[in-house]
Amino acid sequence: MHDKAADRYFAEHMNDHAISPTKKWQDEYGELTGERIKLYSDYAVPNGEVKEVEPIRWCLRYHAVGTAGTATAAAKCVG
Repeated sequence: MHDKAADRYFAEHMNDHAISPTKKWQDEYGELTGERIKLYSDYAVPNGEVKEVEPIRWCLRYHAVGTAGTATAAAKCVG
């Protein structure tokens, strides 16, 4: 009975191919992995730039508020 069910499954899903579409799936996985790595590197560059600019933002905020600024803002202000 198991063999008949397996035969029906393969007949329905394999589209008369003798081998499974594993190679196609592996190729697609490789392409998607490459795309994911590229997108992450595209994200990492602006994220690093934001980290560089963050102290400047804090400093500007501290000076805009003046003496009412918080101690945390004053500590982050480098200039």
